[in-house]
Amino acid sequence: VRKRAEESRKRGGSAGTGMVVSKGGHVLTNFHVVRGCKKIAVTMLGELETEARLLKSDKKNDLAVLKISTPVPDKNIAQFRVGQRLKAGEAIAVYGFPLPGTLSVSGNIVSGHITSLAGLGDDARFVQISSPIQPGNSGGPLIDSAGQIIGVVTAKLDELKFAGATGSMPQNVNFAIKSNIALNFMDAHSIPYKTSSSQEEYTLTKLVEEAKNYTVHVKCN
Repeated sequence: VRKRAEESRKRGGSAGTGMVVSKGGHVLTNFHVVRGCKKIAVTMLGELETEARLLKSDKKNDLAVLKISTPVPDKNIAQFRVGQRLKAGEAIAVYGFPLPGTLSVSGNIVSGHITSLAGLGDDARFVQISSPIQPGNSGGPLIDSAGQIIGVVTAKLDELKFAGATGSMPQNVNFAIKSNIALNFMDAHSIPYKTSSSQEEYTLTKLVEEAKNYTVHVKCN
């Protein structure tokens, strides 16, 4: 009953979001965003597209690392939170490129909270979040109040299927893969990344300023 938050694959193409994790040009996203792609393109800061290749993937956890040839400055690299456990109720934000072709190509941010520390069926790999996510958000960063990555946006509950199975219509049930799952995946493949243990409280404006530097639009053809 999860519905992946990627753009529907119309005319053989799809789109999603990703985040730059190293100055060597490694980009973390969801595997389903780039599954079956003949060509992958990444756009940073609304500038020209850069060709990317699929470097490593984890189908079980729906993760993938892409590689672009363009060097990346430090300010354009995401930082993953370490040393602090996730808490139900903590404030979060989602940044990405929802509804490609409809909403702003410069990125979109929505705030919310962690509503549960597990996904469907008590799946401990996921957190449930209140931030609305749309097609195109898949693979984007789940950000804490200090601007650190705590997850990878993945899916929303398929309301129609759930309603058909249970007779009730859920609202705004969305999921992200916990960052420790992503870090384990990158560790297993020697993908470099940056970590942080800041407890600073950012304004939403500052979160946007930082997120737009490392968040990329991923296109699949």
